[in-house]
Amino acid sequence: RRAFFPGMLEASRQQQKMASRIRLLSRPVSRAWFSSTPAKVSEGAALKHRPLMPMDGTYPLIANDSWVAPSATVVGDVELHDGSQVWYNAVVRGDCAKVQVGFGAVLGDRVTVTTAKTLESGFPATCQIYPKAVVGSGSALRSCIVQAGALIGENCVLGEGSLVEAGAVVGAGSVVPPGRRVPAGEHWAGNPVSKVGAADPALHAAALKAQSDAKDAHADEFLPVNTAFWSK
Repeated sequence: RRAFFPGMLEASRQQQKMASRIRLLSRPVSRAWFSSTPAKVSEGAALKHRPLMPMDGTYPLIANDSWVAPSATVVGDVELHDGSQVWYNAVVRGDCAKVQVGFGAVLGDRVTVTTAKTLESGFPATCQIYPKAVVGSGSALRSCIVQAGALIGENCVLGEGSLVEAGAVVGAGSVVPPGRRVPAGEHWAGNPVSKVGAADPALHAAALKAQSDAKDAHADEFLPVNTAFWSK
């Protein structure tokens, strides 16, 4: 029978080889990841995540006491100033224009910061997050400005060219359309945002303190070598 179906047998062998490779690649990360010798992809190893990456020869500038979570991603023309925080699974991309995160500013879990190459208004397409601004988890910012002491709630969207002035509050789940301005010291919310009332400074102070306390605890655990050996 083999003589009659040489093409079919060869196809079957190729399918078996492919299935074997898929099984290998679908395995969990092997112990080879922690080995002193390089691991081959065929052994099921995965590439290690890199929190900081260059883009077109431009490297991120990171202050010594800033906090970048091990699962965050900071790419390209990005400046993280003293005490700034980029939390787990957050993405900060300075691939089209510069991103600046000021002193003590906070980018919560899963926050995405991106930039456009140009804005229709003609203003710079950079994204600027001023000192001690707090951006809540899951929010998306694109080529916008968040001034000092502003509070952006969770899961907000700030469109291109939008401006949130100092001390303003944007409620959770709100959408700030492109080019929209949220005045200083006011609380805006909704989709699209509209004025709700005066901002309560206590909201920003509480959010900033909670993130700063958590940052200190997490940063102490993020050592060059893990602490699993302590339990043995």
